[in-house]
Amino acid sequence: MHHFSYDADTRTLTGRLYGRLDTAACQELAAALAAELQTLQANPATNEGLHLTLDMAEVTFIASAFFRICMSTVRKLPAENFAIINSSDDIKRAFKLVELDYFFKIS
Repeated sequence: MHHFSYDADTRTLTGRLYGRLDTAACQELAAALAAELQTLQANPATNEGLHLTLDMAEVTFIASAFFRICMSTVRKLPAENFAIINSSDDIKRAFKLVELDYFFKIS
């Protein structure tokens, strides 16, 4: 599950993610995230300096499909404008194992 909100002051789209991000949940997340980014990037006022933060505080599991979402996102935004926050130690370890912790901020 997921919920997105945009803060115009900080130009940040925040996605709050919940539960298990298995393959089916990642398919829904990928579609929703793509739609949100497309809408914001279509408008010059919201595209310039756009940041994305994914809050993982309530995520209990990630499938490999989630890594694909992250890499796809880095192709659409500068890596320094993408962050994953509030990750559990297990999720941080998963990113480290697949060596994606070098591409964007994970905390």
